[in-house]
Amino acid sequence: MADDQERESFKPETINGIFKASWKDSGTRSNQQAVLLSCEFLRLFTTEAIHRSAEQVTDTDENTINAEHLERSLTQLLLDF
Repeated sequence: MADDQERESFKPETINGIFKASWKDSGTRSNQQAVLLSCEFLRLFTTEAIHRSAEQVTDTDENTINAEHLERSLTQLLLDF
């Protein structure tokens, strides 16, 4: 799909760096496919968070998404994922 290459996502280098920073054993390594799947998961999670926050905005008749809208939808989002 052409859309797959054009959509925004997390950079694998950034996600791998976050993984490395959180591992206690410095010898731990990550598989490139695991990093790519983690990037896709984070992209989907972020997209869903934005969509649910947008629903909160329409319920309150406001025009912009702010942290309060995200906080309202975050609990159920975390349970769903």
